[in-house]
Amino acid sequence: MKLRRRRLLSLAILAATVAVVMLVALIGLGYLRLPQPTTAPISITGTQYTILEGRNSSGGYWFGPSTLDYPGVNGYPTSVSPGATFGLPIVLWNHDSLNHTVYSVLVGSPFTLVRIVPSIPIVVPAGYDDANFEFWVTAPSDPGASFVVTITINALTPP
Repeated sequence: MKLRRRRLLSLAILAATVAVVMLVALIGLGYLRLPQPTTAPISITGTQYTILEGRNSSGGYWFGPSTLDYPGVNGYPTSVSPGATFGLPIVLWNHDSLNHTVYSVLVGSPFTLVRIVPSIPIVVPAGYDDANFEFWVTAPSDPGASFVVTITINALTPP
């Protein structure tokens, strides 16, 4: 009877060992994945654009208001994963009778500017009402944090 128990115990240990080895092999080969801890998303509550620009002959700004705030509209608030890259679009309208150049763009910390589409510097023709830009930024790695993205568009000073 003792011998039979030992054999059963040995078989159970062997079966468990084979099962563990097979699971490790399946995970290593990518057929199985271990559950990943979830991280809280980052909340983007809005964007604030500041445009460094001059005034036209009528006293108005070249591209309209020099500060544009978008909280609660244009899809805000929204969420992104910590460290995710995402695009922020804006359309500029040149209200002046002269062409003006967008020379540079700065994104406020803790976000990082990755790319600008189209690339700058770029000339926005006089009266043009469809200068589409998209600023691609990387979010910080602060799970659960809430931010307003600040972007400064420089149309005054060449680099």
